[in-house]
Amino acid sequence: MKYVLSLLIVVLLFGSGAMAEAQSSPDPLHTIDIDGRQQFISCLGKGSPTIIIDAGMGEWSLHWLGIQSHLSQTTRTCVYDRAGYGYSDMSESPRTGEQIVAELHALLAAAEVEPPYLLVGHSLGGVHMRLYTHQYSDEVVGLVLIDSTPSDVSLPTEMQQLMAESYAQFPQLADLAAQGAIKPEQMPVPAYLPTDLTAQYQQQVATEGFFTTLYGEYNALPETMQAVDEAADLGDLPLTVIAARLADEGYPPDLLPTMERYQAEDWLPAQERLTQLSSNSQIIIADHSHHHIQFDEPDVIIEGVNVLFHSITDQVMPF
Repeated sequence: MKYVLSLLIVVLLFGSGAMAEAQSSPDPLHTIDIDGRQQFISCLGKGSPTIIIDAGMGEWSLHWLGIQSHLSQTTRTCVYDRAGYGYSDMSESPRTGEQIVAELHALLAAAEVEPPYLLVGHSLGGVHMRLYTHQYSDEVVGLVLIDSTPSDVSLPTEMQQLMAESYAQFPQLADLAAQGAIKPEQMPVPAYLPTDLTAQYQQQVATEGFFTTLYGEYNALPETMQAVDEAADLGDLPLTVIAARLADEGYPPDLLPTMERYQAEDWLPAQERLTQLSSNSQIIIADHSHHHIQFDEPDVIIEGVNVLFHSITDQVMPF
């Protein structure tokens, strides 16, 4: 079937990596009513500032359970599902970064997760966390950007074309999912995902909300990136950038050399430039990681976030 090709490309776009340790599934009952729809949030641990984690495009809390479990031993750590992903209902609003940030702010307030926050964002989630920091700067005491999407480089033309062809089919996939024509067991699973999460991942991907939301975030990227460009200066906010050294391995063979050059010559320098957002910043290179550092080298993230947390708690007065 035609849509099978798109689904395989979706897995490709999510990347590939080493298998991680087994992780427990979150409690699906942790949902909050936000303007008549249910949105999922789960917090573990105690302490302040609270760590808030935002996942990349097409990803959700499922991808951060292991990291949350470890960081919650240090302080309260929350993961959530953006509207349309995981356990969260779809939103009728555009999937721009500014809208997503507004929804997160409302969710944290409704869930009584009070600031201060140490924000952690991966990939597109890093863009959202930069926007959140700009919009609600009085709530944020630190920021960790994990292989965050930069605004000053563009993917190679061949990759952009592959993505455009794939995403163009997503409205049809959403319709098929709404009709029940896409079964969870048909969904390919990213190689990096722990096997104990396979069934949950497939169940949450085979939905109208997943395809509609992913398509919406993709189409909103130009507006989202323009907004984050206008919110570039973080002053002296404590900032840690964690960047992957390696290009993902799952690209078509004819694209892999191009993507490896892009990783070395464009992506990594762009990650280094992100440190210029703040006068109080550092960069950590995950030398053995592809884009999903949380699965390839989780200890790099855990240590990086913990170091920043302790530097903040030594400096910041309680709210």
